[in-house]
Amino acid sequence: MDPLLSKTLDLNYLSLCAIDIITHMLEPFITGFYKAEIQRGIAKFFIKKTIDTIRALKKEPNNTDLRGNMHILSGLALSGIATRGTGGFHELHWLEHIVSGFFDNVSHPAGLSILLIPWLKYRWEKNKENITDLFSFILQKENVKKEEIFEYLDKFYKEINLERSFRKYGINEKDIDNFVKEYAFLTAKFPKFFPEKIDEKNLIKIFEQTLL
Repeated sequence: MDPLLSKTLDLNYLSLCAIDIITHMLEPFITGFYKAEIQRGIAKFFIKKTIDTIRALKKEPNNTDLRGNMHILSGLALSGIATRGTGGFHELHWLEHIVSGFFDNVSHPAGLSILLIPWLKYRWEKNKENITDLFSFILQKENVKKEEIFEYLDKFYKEINLERSFRKYGINEKDIDNFVKEYAFLTAKFPKFFPEKIDEKNLIKIFEQTLL
């Protein structure tokens, strides 16, 4: 994990990389239904460590130890050690792949960054307990409330300059119909990748919130 390999990546792109690392573990954590105590504990630690690391890099962008930590966390996030056996799945990633499939000017992590908060709001009623568990650990506060979670995310996004809207990429309301149709095609074609299907009303709402 040579930190010099990311030497030319600026902080903004590293911030996007952090979101990709986080979501690879966060999605199965949120959607998971098995106890999986060990994996869930690992996921919480790795997610918080990624957040702490990107915040530290904002202050010390040339710190090779911190950049090396990001490399290690990236590998661990993809290894499955924090996600296998939870019963969870990568719903958010599929939504992003749809967007960047139509708009190749949207990088994968930028799309994840923009979709994450609307997706979490959709998932709140379905997975309130898992979301609360994760953010209680991140915030080091028991029984954290919904408004505290989204206030925290809003501040975190501003702190590390993460994107919140697809409009800068030329995406607007008329494109949502194509996203919805592609989602319907993919869920029918590859049902094993979609253990749960987002109903059309909520799917539209998720994409609408990416255009605020």
